[in-house]
Amino acid sequence: MVHEARAAEVQGQTRPFAALEQHEREMQRRKLREKAELIESETRALRDGRRFKANPVPPTTREADAEARAREEREARREERVKARAQEMAARSSLPSRMQQWEERRLEEQRMGRKEKEREQRRRLGIEEPTFRPEVNPHVPDYDAMQRKFER
Repeated sequence: MVHEARAAEVQGQTRPFAALEQHEREMQRRKLREKAELIESETRALRDGRRFKANPVPPTTREADAEARAREEREARREERVKARAQEMAARSSLPSRMQQWEERRLEEQRMGRKEKEREQRRRLGIEEPTFRPEVNPHVPDYDAMQRKFER
């Protein structure tokens, strides 16, 4: 029991994470000191008349830009050549023979009327045209006028 009481007393006296807090305070002091030194060195440099001087751009950087531009131009020219070649090939291309025949027949049927299509089908199947053609009277009588005349 004495041991437990003593352990509780020791535990009450020590603060947890004390070392961590001390380290953080030291780091904060160091940052503030470095910041103050930097500001002091900048003001001293301005007071002495020294200014920042940048180094010139290395020529390799400019060459890389020129190479990239040249590469883009080459790619653009190649795309134009490919597109022109594709259009040329499409203009010179033709359908396979069976598809060409089918397409021609379809276009021909579009041009023909219904009766001409029927004739063409009968011709393909080998059916002869009928030779007998009945005469049809093109004049249709006016039945309404005939009705009125009858009713008078």
